[in-house]
Amino acid sequence: MNGQLTPTPVMRAIQGLVLCLGLQPICWAQPDFEIFKITGAEGFVGTTGQSNATSSSISDSSGTSISTQNSGQNDVRLETSLTTHSYIYHPKLLSLDVGLGLVGASGHADSDGVGSSNRDSLYNLNVQARILSDKPARGTVFYEHLNNSPSVSSGEIFNQTSTRYGLTATVVAPLSPVALDLAATREHNQGSSVNRSVDDKVDRFNLRAERSLPNNGRTQFSLGLVQQDSANASAGSPLQSSHQDLKNLSLDTRLKLGSNGSSFELNNRIEYSKQQYTQALGATPEVNDLRFTLDYNATPSSQWRTYANYQFGRNRQDQRSTLIDSANAWTNWTPIKDLDLSAGLHLNDAKSEQFSSHAQGVDGSIAYAMALPLGTGQASYSVRYEQRDQIANGSLVPIVGEHAVLNGTAPVPLSRTRVTGSSVQVRNINRTQTYIEGIDYVLSVVGISTRLQRLLTGLILDGEEVLIDYEFDVGGTFASTQLDQGLNLNWAVSPMLNLYLRYSDSAPTLRSGAPTSPLNSVQTRLIGARADVPLSSRIELMVGGVLEHENHRETISPFVRSSGEFYLQGAIPLETRNNYRFGLRHSLVSAENLLQDSDLVGYDLLLGLHFNTGLSLNATALYERDRGGISFRERKTAGIKALWRYRRLSFSADLSRTQESQDRYVREITLGRFDLRRDF
Repeated sequence: MNGQLTPTPVMRAIQGLVLCLGLQPICWAQPDFEIFKITGAEGFVGTTGQSNATSSSISDSSGTSISTQNSGQNDVRLETSLTTHSYIYHPKLLSLDVGLGLVGASGHADSDGVGSSNRDSLYNLNVQARILSDKPARGTVFYEHLNNSPSVSSGEIFNQTSTRYGLTATVVAPLSPVALDLAATREHNQGSSVNRSVDDKVDRFNLRAERSLPNNGRTQFSLGLVQQDSANASAGSPLQSSHQDLKNLSLDTRLKLGSNGSSFELNNRIEYSKQQYTQALGATPEVNDLRFTLDYNATPSSQWRTYANYQFGRNRQDQRSTLIDSANAWTNWTPIKDLDLSAGLHLNDAKSEQFSSHAQGVDGSIAYAMALPLGTGQASYSVRYEQRDQIANGSLVPIVGEHAVLNGTAPVPLSRTRVTGSSVQVRNINRTQTYIEGIDYVLSVVGISTRLQRLLTGLILDGEEVLIDYEFDVGGTFASTQLDQGLNLNWAVSPMLNLYLRYSDSAPTLRSGAPTSPLNSVQTRLIGARADVPLSSRIELMVGGVLEHENHRETISPFVRSSGEFYLQGAIPLETRNNYRFGLRHSLVSAENLLQDSDLVGYDLLLGLHFNTGLSLNATALYERDRGGISFRERKTAGIKALWRYRRLSFSADLSRTQESQDRYVREITLGRFDLRRDF
C-alpha cells in the first residue's frame, strides 16, 4: 500500500462529513491525518504554602487592652499536573486539550485556642475540545474542576472548589449574513475561610448577533441570562440563601457617513434589564429598567463640531415607576488656533408617583491659550443657566441595590442626598448577608449627604462590594433658577512648573414653593501649583509635588482645605530596571461639621530590584493616619514580594503585614505565601 492508510467505511464516512463541513480535501496519506494523535504535552510539579494570623484588640480610654481575639490559618499543598494536546482525524476538525492534576492539601485553622485540622486528596481537571477551529461554523466544549486558594481580602485565605462546564459556538459568513456568538455555562463554587463560607450555583447564557453596515457601520444584538442560587454564612451568623434572576437585552446600532473632510455618526442603543432577588425572608422589589439612547456626532469641518443626545428611561420597581426624558445639544467652533468656543442647551424631565420635575437651560464656554514671555498661559470661562420646577406627590423615593466598594475605613457617600437613615440596609453582593449598623458599618450625615463607613469590628471585608437599599426625600415642591459660573487660569511656567487658579460660583434662586432643605449656594476658590523637576538624567532622578489651598463656601456644609504631596523617584545606578519611589502627603480639612474635618497624613515607599540571576524583589510600605473629625483611624501596611526563575524552575514568595486602627479598636494581619514550581 506504499505506506498509505487503507480507508475503512467509518473513515470514509468521517471524510465525507468533514468535506460537507467545509474542510479542504485531505489525502489519507497526508501526515496531519490520524484517527487520534497526541501533538504535545507539558506539566509541572510544585508546592504552595499559605499562612495568616489575625489579632484584634479593644482598649479602654487609658489604652489598656480589655478584649483580645486571635485567629490563624495555615495551608500547604503539593500538586502535580499534566496537560496533553491532541486531535481527532485532523487538527482543524477536532482538537483536544486535557489537563489532570493531583493535589494533596493539609491545613490547620484556629480561633482563640479552638482549632481544627484537615487533610484532603483533591484533583484538578481541565478538558477543552475545539471543533472546526478556523471554519465559518466553529465551537468549543469545556469542563473544568479546580481547587485553589485565592486571598479574597487582606489576610484572609479562601479555600475554594469550583466546577464549570459549558459550550461556545460561532457562525459567520458565508454561512450566515449575521455573525452569531453563543455561550452557555454552568458553575458551582464552594469555599470557606475562617470568617465565612460560600456556596454559589450560577447558570449563564449569552447570545450576540452582529452585522456590518456600509461605511464601517454595524448593528449588534445581545441577550444575557443569569440565574444564581447562593448560600452564604459569616462567622457568628446563620446560613442564609438567595436566588437571583437577571435578564439583559440590548440592540446597539452605529451608522457612519461623510466625505471630503466631513464626518457624521449616529449611534442608537436600546437596552432592557430585569432583576429579582428572592431571599429566605421574602423577595426584594422586582426591578425593570428600559433605556433608549440616541447620539449624533457631526464634524462638518476641521473647525466645527456638533453633538446631540436624546435619552429615555423607564425604571419600574414593583408598582412604582419612574420616567426620564432628557435631550441636549452642543456645538464647538475653533475660528483660530488656540481659541475655542462652545454653546449648548439641555432639557430634562422626570416623573414618578412621588415627584415630577422639569429643567431646561443653556450653557457656553470660551477657552484661549497663548505664549507668554515666560511659558504659556491658558484661560477658560464657562457659564450655565437653568430653570427648574418640581412637584412632590410623596416624600420618599426608594433606591434598590446601589453598589458601593468599602476600602479600609474611608467613608463612602451615597449617590442621593436627604437620605432617611432608618431606611438604609446594607447587604453583600448576593444578598445572603445583611450587615448591622453600629457593628459592621456606621452612617454619618454631612450637610444633606449621607456617608457609609466600614467598621473594623464587623464582617464587611476590606475592599468588599456591597448593595445598599434606602429611601431619600425628593426635596419638596418648588421652582428655582440657578446660575453657575467657572473661571480657570493656568500658567505653565516651564515643563517643570505649573501654576493654576480655579474659581466657581453657583447661585440658586427660589422663585416659589418651599423646599425641604435650603437651596445650596456654593462659591469655591482654589489655588495650586505642581512641579516635576528632573535632578539627574543619568540616574533618572526626579522630585515633584502638588500644593493646593481651597476655600469652599456654601450654605449647607462649608469647609477650607489645604493639601500637599511630595514625591522622589528614580532608578538605582546598578541597573536601569531597578527603581524606587517615596511619596509624602498631608491634607487638612476644617469644616463647621466635625464629621467632615480631616487631618490626613500618609506616605508610601516602593522599591523594585531586578537582578541578572533571574531574581526580582519588590518591597512596599504604606502609612495613612487621620486624626480629624470625631474618630481616629490609622492604617499601616508593609510587604515584600520575591520572584526567581531559572530555566523551568520558579519560586515566588510574598510576606505582608497590615495594622488598622479605628478609635480604640486595633486589628493586625500577617499573611505569608510561597510557591515552588518546576515545569516540564
